Amino acid sequence: MIRKGIAALLCLLFGAMSMGAAESAPLSLEELFAWRDAVLGWTREEAMRSGPLPLEGLERWICAYPFGIVELSNPATDTPQNHIASVEILRQGRTCPRGIAVGDPLAKVLAAYPNENPALAGNRHSAALYLREGGAEDEGYGLLLRNGQAAECAQHVAATRAQGMEGFYRTVLVSYVIDGGQVSSIRVKGFANLSMEMEKNANFSSVRALGSETSYTPKGLVSGPFGAADLIFSGLDFAVAVQADCQRLFGEPLEYAEKGGVRSMAYPDIAIEINPAFGDRVDAIAVMGEAVEGPRGIRVGDAQQGVMDLFGGDAAETLVYTFVNADGQQYTLKCIFFSGVLTEYQVTRR
Repeated sequence: MIRKGIAALLCLLFGAMSMGAAESAPLSLEELFAWRDAVLGWTREEAMRSGPLPLEGLERWICAYPFGIVELSNPATDTPQNHIASVEILRQGRTCPRGIAVGDPLAKVLAAYPNENPALAGNRHSAALYLREGGAEDEGYGLLLRNGQAAECAQHVAATRAQGMEGFYRTVLVSYVIDGGQVSSIRVKGFANLSMEMEKNANFSSVRALGSETSYTPKGLVSGPFGAADLIFSGLDFAVAVQADCQRLFGEPLEYAEKGGVRSMAYPDIAIEINPAFGDRVDAIAVMGEAVEGPRGIRVGDAQQGVMDLFGGDAAETLVYTFVNADGQQYTLKCIFFSGVLTEYQVTRR
């Protein structure tokens, strides 16, 4: 009964998360063109490494800067006009649309936009996140491109009718390229392009069809090394979680214990360690039952090969995955198996 109660609580929590995501504003051309103006400022702050180099057969020129690559519709770089047609950000430290930067986890990208498909259902290659069309505001959509479990790119499109040009749209595409669960580059293109309404409608129709596809639902967001994005699971952000967060999720524990400066809370199939010296910070959680979904959707009872497909490693009774964040904090995921089946997983920090 308690296990069912926990599962129900998590369902309610995920429902609330889904509603909150849906309330996020879709991408707009206004914010994208404002960001393009910021990029123009960067080009005047940092010395050009090469360019402008013409693209053969196109009225486009390429410039390389320390932060990335800029494509121009006019080779003049010293005029007040903004001739940026597309941008690819390759370096950390430059903020891109929705506050995302190179190195950010996929979870942050997904949280920055509407997501009316939190389960990421679709097919093995893509999932539709949202679709906005037919209103007075900008139209647009979001997609997650993947190869099975491995997320490869989150794409968001903003489109609006071109003023004074019947049958044409201004459409800008933002692509967050994902590698190992983190943003490796950010591409924004379409500032100088027009698309025909027929082409725009065909793209939107494809996204609409994908929205009803349910042939594939991933267990997790991405395969690859254990990382920062994996610390958010079952509604708990382990990196910042405190005792009160656990009690909101799981209720009052069956048992408290305190020894050596560590407070323990015991639930059916769950054990949690709290560090009172650091504001009741959660330092460890161990799960021995099926009710609580772990990083990338793993659950007790999963086959070992499935866990290895998500995180890597060679077959062993215990698999340990770690990463260290920029502040030197080490996080560990420990998976314990018996006869090829996951019997317990632990997430800890030190």
